[in-house]
Amino acid sequence: MRCLLLLISLCVAYTPATSQGLSKPCVKKENTNGIYSTRYKGCWIHGVCQPYGKKIKQALSCMVYVCERKGDLSNVRYEATGCSFHHKCYQPGETVTESKCVRRTCMDLMTGYEWKREFTGCIYNNVCYKTGKKYKLKQCRYGICKKLRNGYYFSEKLMGCPINGQCLPIGERKRSKCFDLYCRKIRNGVLLETTYKSCS
Repeated sequence: MRCLLLLISLCVAYTPATSQGLSKPCVKKENTNGIYSTRYKGCWIHGVCQPYGKKIKQALSCMVYVCERKGDLSNVRYEATGCSFHHKCYQPGETVTESKCVRRTCMDLMTGYEWKREFTGCIYNNVCYKTGKKYKLKQCRYGICKKLRNGYYFSEKLMGCPINGQCLPIGERKRSKCFDLYCRKIRNGVLLETTYKSCS
């Protein structure tokens, strides 16, 4: 019997926010009754003056620019808006299939947005097997996927005795030419008992 154990989940962090640093703000010159003054308007983002507090969607998925005033200077902060996967943005609670037997769920945590990766079954020989069902394998074997507290468990067991590419189920007999064949279950597997019979 061969077994495979997979851990249930793994969290992948997604950076919540960074900053491109302080810079000179975009300003507007005003003339009030001959008195000239300068009014701070916002931040330069891609050559366009964006007002303070406005969030501008970034080309990178799940990120926005946030324009903030810092004294006499401006600061452009990058802020995450969800979990990014293959250039698409997912909101908290949404799920996506990453690969065979692996699912991602977007989580909104105190540290930011994170992907929680979970196994949804057993991966065996590059095939995903779900729980609660027997799967017929090659060479008189079957496999069962079981969910444990901390992962998934795939066990492979013999279901009979292999004979020339065929399977004689445990507890059954078969006549082959001059021999009587019987498949018996033993402690460590199966045993094919062969008894000579007359060939007449």
